[in-house]
Amino acid sequence: MGSDSRLYQYDRAKREAMRHRLGIADNDVLIVYTGKYNFAKGVDTLAAAFNKMETCRVFLLLVGGGTAEFKQRLIDCLSPEKRKRMLF
Repeated sequence: MGSDSRLYQYDRAKREAMRHRLGIADNDVLIVYTGKYNFAKGVDTLAAAFNKMETCRVFLLLVGGGTAEFKQRLIDCLSPEKRKRMLF
């Protein structure tokens, strides 16, 4: 497993463009999860921990797939403010 470092290389311009498109400031913290989201992967634990973070300058981006039901469960465990900061 792992990732192919030839495909995923740092590109400042792409980073800035993506953060702008997502509405994330350069000084905001972005936590990225990639993979299938389900209980076996512990994504519910990640969402619960994200919900407890006290800073408002943090976003959680989930990239991958999962059932609509599980996605809704993740959303339901968040406060209204945190729901605005979890992106799929």
